Amino acid sequence: MKTVMGHAGITDFTKIDAITDRDELLYEIYKETVKNLMFEDGIEWSMLLRFPMEVILKVKPAIREKNYIILPIPAAEFEKNPTIGDQNPGYSKI
Repeated sequence: MKTVMGHAGITDFTKIDAITDRDELLYEIYKETVKNLMFEDGIEWSMLLRFPMEVILKVKPAIREKNYIILPIPAAEFEKNPTIGDQNPGYSKI
């Protein structure tokens, strides 16, 4: 992570060196990934979903419950596969 940050001109790694917790390190890696890959086909969203819900809420407070991070099943899937079952919570089949 220091190598990547160094390429951006960052020289003060005090915060990174002070990390003693695995989850804190993962969160810093997430933030660095977002800075570097923003708008690169949603990779930051996929990475965020790997965190516990309390971390997700810290980053995206508009997400009020777990159903907000579940995407809908596309309508075409219901047409092609009528036995698929119910739509994901919070969405309609239409």
